[in-house]
Amino acid sequence: MILTARYLFENLEEEVKKKHGIRSLARLDCTEVSGFYNGLNPFRNKKGMIYLFPTETDDFVEYNGKRVAMMALTNGTLNLSSLFFEDLDCLQFSYGYPNARTKLRDGSENPLLPFRFDGYLFLTDKELKRIELFIVVGGKNCIREFYCHLLDGELDSEINRLRAEARPYFNY
Repeated sequence: MILTARYLFENLEEEVKKKHGIRSLARLDCTEVSGFYNGLNPFRNKKGMIYLFPTETDDFVEYNGKRVAMMALTNGTLNLSSLFFEDLDCLQFSYGYPNARTKLRDGSENPLLPFRFDGYLFLTDKELKRIELFIVVGGKNCIREFYCHLLDGELDSEINRLRAEARPYFNY
């Protein structure tokens, strides 16, 4: 097995947002999970929710001329991952990985450092209102290869297995 866990992030219905005091139109909440991964614990709030915002990277990603990510997933203060879209014909598929720096820009310790060798595969809709995050523990160095397997459909059985095992993450 390549894929260890799956997290589904969705834009909630307006009535659910109102019930929980959520005002953001862009916020994506984790609604389903299968498998287990500690790397998202820094994104869990006091209520137990995990949520992310699709964010343009212009303001906080330093470009190095190699791979350029136009989007990232953050919780407003911490960046989970940039989204690398390498096949422009398949924009619903992307990959990424956590920040491997010891310290964050503000000088604080990076809570994602223990997960720096992990890789992420993403399936998204065109509007970024629904994102499936698949975890590849220890897969950072091979994540582009796994991305190609994803594009070729070679991970479909693992994806379907994780979807079938899905359970609600938070009781909205």
